[in-house]
Amino acid sequence: MWSALTELASVSPCIVAVLLFIVALAFVTALALALNGTGVGERAAVIRAFAELVRSVRGTRR
Repeated sequence: MWSALTELASVSPCIVAVLLFIVALAFVTALALALNGTGVGERAAVIRAFAELVRSVRGTRR
């Protein structure tokens, strides 16, 4: 899989940049929707859970 991604990045870096932008936009939109209508006390838990989701997607753990 990584060889295909590096080949795509070498051929067309704009496509890879657009795909990464779409993924980042999806994460930011999900966070905004999750925080919409939450109370002040709940926001820290939502942000902590979202950070845990991002860590699990990246494959890193503390």
